[in-house]
Formats: sequence, C-alpha cells, structure tokens
Amino acid sequence: MAVEWATTEDLMSRVMARLRPADVVLDVGCGIRPQPYIKPKLLVCVDAHREYLEVIRDTMRNTRTVVVQGAVPDVLRLMPDGSVDTVFMLDFVEHIEKETGLAAVAEAERIARSQVVVFTPIGFMPQGDEGGNGDEDGWGLHGAEWQRHRSGWEVDDFGDGWDVIGCEGYHTTNGAGEPFDEPFGAMWAIRTKDRPKGQAADADLGSVQGIDVIEASIRTRDENLFSRDLEARRNYDALKVEAEELRTRTGAMTGEIEGLRAQIAELNARARDLEQQRDRMAGSVVIKTLKAVRRLGGRAPSGGGGS
Repeated sequence: MAVEWATTEDLMSRVMARLRPADVVLDVGCGIRPQPYIKPKLLVCVDAHREYLEVIRDTMRNTRTVVVQGAVPDVLRLMPDGSVDTVFMLDFVEHIEKETGLAAVAEAERIARSQVVVFTPIGFMPQGDEGGNGDEDGWGLHGAEWQRHRSGWEVDDFGDGWDVIGCEGYHTTNGAGEPFDEPFGAMWAIRTKDRPKGQAADADLGSVQGIDVIEASIRTRDENLFSRDLEARRNYDALKVEAEELRTRTGAMTGEIEGLRAQIAELNARARDLEQQRDRMAGSVVIKTLKAVRRLGGRAPSGGGGS
C-alpha cells in the first residue's frame, strides 16, 4: 500500500492523475449526484433509497445511465466478476456499518476490471445527529436516515494494492454547516488492477455490444423492480385512503359517543335535581305534619259544666 498526503489545493489534481478512462462505471451509493470525474459510455447508479434514484432518473434521462435500487453488499453480489471497468464509492462507506462496508469494498474489487475508487473521511466523523426537520436531508428529500454516519475508516483499512491519498483538515463543518471543534481529514483510496491478458475482444464488456447487453439487462431488472415498487405504492396509497376513512368514521363515532355522554351527564344532573326536590318536598311535608300535631296537642279539650 502506498500512502501520500496532499493539501486541499492539490488533492484533486493528484487523484485525477490516477484515474483511468472507463467505458462502464458503477457508482455505488450515488445519492442524487453521480460521480463527475469520468465520462463513461454507460453509468450504472446504485442506491438503496428510491427517492434519490428517481431524481437521477429525471436529471440523467438523456444519457446512458441506468439506476438500480438495492442494499450493499447484496446487490453487488448479483454482478459477475469483472463486469464493469471502474467502481466508485464516494462519501458512501461511512454511511454503513464497518463490516458491511468491508464486504462492499471486497465485492467492488471483484466486480471491477480496472479500478475501485473510494472517498471517505478519516476516522469517525459524526453526522446525522444535528437535529433538523424530521426525515428531511440536506437535499430537501426524505433521506435523513440514509445520511447518518455509522462507521469510521482509517488508512490501514486498505491493504496491498491500494494507493491512498490523504488530506488533513479537509472537513471543517458538519452536515448542518456548523464548524467542528477539530476538523476531520479525508482520503481517496484507489485500487488499480491489471487487465487480464488474452481477454477476447468479443467478451469485452467495455465494447459496444457488451455495454448494450449490460444496459438492457439492468434496465429490465430495474423496470421490474420499479413496477413492483409502483404496485406497492398504489397498495400503500389505497391503504392510506382506507385508514383515513376509518379515522373519519371513528371521529364521527367519537363525536356521537361524546354527545351521548353529554346527554347522560345532563340526565344524571336532572335526576339529582329531582331527588333533591323530592327530599325537600318530603322534608316539608314532615315538618308541616309535626307542626299540625303540636297544634292539636296543645289545644284544650272541649266540654261544659254548671255549678
């Protein structure tokens, strides 16, 4: 492994000097901004978040770009050995667990015929706990959870065959634009492979025919996934409508129940008033009776006599 250090000013010139031209490029964890460094004949964008891929599908509609939704490393295991020229993983591996990231890098080495290019912070750089607007990410989309950092990477994570170009103090602010107490470095790790000798021209996946085959295969797979996703969304929307109807009905029933409770409370209050009136009336009758008895008991008996 060769390691060198660059300033922020000359970092990219050193990186670009090491990148090879490529016909077929795989961009893993592309977000909404695919790699801009190589202009291939075919660009394959892989991301786990469908909303990001829909943006790319729209912005890259007039280019030979196909999108594939899937989680790594599983989606990479579906691809044959040496099926693309270059694999990019830019600002990606730090967003997944370290074990998953190492497996993804290993799959990238298997898939790439020419180069694997990784860009990541040096060490664990916190991101995703800055607060904000619920699930909204920095692009105003619903991908905040996908932007959370879950692992930290060091130069020694890349072994033999890798060239690492590091830059100290590269990251000075967090995802919310707030300055770090101490800046974080960043590194480009580039694995350059020798093309197998004696590879037949008709088996060249960088040829026009090879690119057509790859593009058609990926588009078919993605269209099937997109159709299934669309059907799932329609079912979800139907369930949302049904749930809203149930909430409306429940709200109406709740209103009726509250009305009945109010009527019951009113009836109970009236019943208490009647009981109190009855008690008062009964007490009044008793008092009048006692008074009458007293008057009768205190009266002199009637009768006459002569002397």
